[in-house]
Amino acid sequence: MVTADLDDPLRIAFVDDRFEQRQTMVRGISLVIPAGWECIDYGIFPDPTEYVNWILRERVTVLLVDQMLNENPDENGNSANYKGHDIVALVRKAFPELPIFIVTAVPDDPELVQQFGAADDVIDREQMLTNPGYLERILRQGSRFFKFHEEELSRLAELSEFFAMGKTDKEMLNELKALQVKLGIGFEVPTQQDALLSLISDEVSKAKELAKKIQQEIENKGHE
Repeated sequence: MVTADLDDPLRIAFVDDRFEQRQTMVRGISLVIPAGWECIDYGIFPDPTEYVNWILRERVTVLLVDQMLNENPDENGNSANYKGHDIVALVRKAFPELPIFIVTAVPDDPELVQQFGAADDVIDREQMLTNPGYLERILRQGSRFFKFHEEELSRLAELSEFFAMGKTDKEMLNELKALQVKLGIGFEVPTQQDALLSLISDEVSKAKELAKKIQQEIENKGHE
């Protein structure tokens, strides 16, 4: 069961297609973050919607994303046909208040300049480990997010598993639906004319079906 012990560390997660660069960043961050924090990493999900599930499963407190995810296959051979700002836009729809930062060696990438708005900031890769102000800001925003959302995310994961096993009553279903609305999880992404939405259309359909099942279960319980 995916549940959170509130004594577990707060997690900074770094996403990059290049294994060695990821490890360098993780080691650098791990050397300076205070007790109670840890830094984890991941490469490429061929299906970008999996980042949302991964964030929930790993109880990520702050997300750092490399911009140029589509340059190389990761160590598992997975390739991306999207960039970091696409992941940020997708994750932002699922987690409206999660602190998200794009870390890049190309802050002047034309696509990033046009579409970085969903990120909290764009950080130059070299500055990330040399300017303590960036990490201080990341930790401050992560602590604030954890304080207000970790219990809700843990409960959502717990209720979702109960629902999958068919072990929810009407009260639990209502709580699950309320948490989905509050956290922005499990509902359709607003329509946009871009390539990313074509990649996630199947997941959107699954989310709509889940919402319908939850509503039907609530109605069925109400007639018992």
